[in-house]
Amino acid sequence: MVNMQDTERRLGVETPVVGRSRRAVIWQLASIAGMSGTLFAACASPLPGGDAAGSKEAGADGIVHLQKMAWGSALEKESIEKGIALFHEQQPKIRVEYLHQPDAYDDKLQALLAAGTAPDVFKVAGNLYADYIAVNALMDVTDRVLKDSVIGKPDYFLQPFERERSTFNGKWYGVGSTAQERLLFYNVESLKQAGVTPPPVDPGQAWTWSDFQQFARRMTVRNGDVTQKLGGHWPNGDYGPAVVSNGGRIIDGKTMRFALDEPAAIDAIQKVADLTLKERVSATADDIKGGTEVQHLSTGKFSMMVGGNWLLLDLAPLGFKYGAGVLPKLNRPATTMASSSTAIWKATPKPEAAWSLFRFLNTDDYQIPLVQKGLWNPSHTSLLSTVGVKKWFNPTVHPEGYDRLVIDYMAKFGYADIPMVGVRKGMAVISEDLKQVWAGKAAAADVLKDSVSRANKVLELEQARVGK
Repeated sequence: MVNMQDTERRLGVETPVVGRSRRAVIWQLASIAGMSGTLFAACASPLPGGDAAGSKEAGADGIVHLQKMAWGSALEKESIEKGIALFHEQQPKIRVEYLHQPDAYDDKLQALLAAGTAPDVFKVAGNLYADYIAVNALMDVTDRVLKDSVIGKPDYFLQPFERERSTFNGKWYGVGSTAQERLLFYNVESLKQAGVTPPPVDPGQAWTWSDFQQFARRMTVRNGDVTQKLGGHWPNGDYGPAVVSNGGRIIDGKTMRFALDEPAAIDAIQKVADLTLKERVSATADDIKGGTEVQHLSTGKFSMMVGGNWLLLDLAPLGFKYGAGVLPKLNRPATTMASSSTAIWKATPKPEAAWSLFRFLNTDDYQIPLVQKGLWNPSHTSLLSTVGVKKWFNPTVHPEGYDRLVIDYMAKFGYADIPMVGVRKGMAVISEDLKQVWAGKAAAADVLKDSVSRANKVLELEQARVGK
């Protein structure tokens, strides 16, 4: 069992400190590819009382019909549908229609909410969770969660991670779907040919930034202006781990405002940009053309690549030997620890059946198959024990040592997000301005001072608008 007790409270931490028993305050995903419009102004056992669905919620056929909505790739869709099939076996009086919305998800969800036809249970992006709460779109499930005999146990979820990302003003409006992390993936054969020892799975042995640069340069091959191999692709939008590793902050835990204009954050962001601009070991947009980043790793065009653990779902079928290790550090080990959340529509006409589904989606029964496939990481402490790991570790998907990347790296050196109204809109300002940095047209130091100031004004306006 991992001890996740944290001596710091989520709003009282000024400087994130990442370590065995301490959690850095905030992660808000920096690689937002766009922004939605303003929001409109264990086990699965039957619920107490016998009938899990509730006779008043059933239709003429005696079945309660629910809708669940989420995004994801075709492979994700297939995995989630298998989970819902298991729910149907356990709850034969409930049938769930899965609404797969791979594109423009938030626009579609907001339109359904505005029309009063929202799905009963749906996925919520972490950087919009507080916004949905602020406009009363999500059901307050505090009493249900805390009183539940399984998911209500104090040590059921990784804590304080789950409590910090799922509560808003002390109340639960959803639960995180999983716990995700950024890792350094690599092509085993590429490293072997270059004589590079694979990155470690032990955060205490993490490469330094200089180590990473050196090895990436060794594995980068060009023929004139033609790039044949890139040694260390680090997507620009994934600068968050570097910021925290450097002692910086995405958001100030006291003021709840962006802090990317501080020297440590500026330095880290410039270092990520320079992997492409100066070191030339990370891919440009032109370098990625002709395939996906995962495909380029499989062919050896990328020797190493930073990415989320969910890439395992796509890597496993490609038929090559890959590995994963901890990210290189600047000052200390750091990775993300975040995901979307699952919530119940506040106005659902079928709250009992919706809760039954919501509860199932937060049990080991549902999480284990998705972890086995490589889509998710475990976020339940029961799955981090020696016995628990055996339930999900899949050698055809998870590379050697992957369990240590979850237990020793993610759970001890991850940093988590805290719900905050307006964070997606504010981050969109910064992301747009950083395009100049990624293109080499401006230095991070010249962009971020003004950009962060304007982003913080967006936060203030959004929070004032909803009174939060």
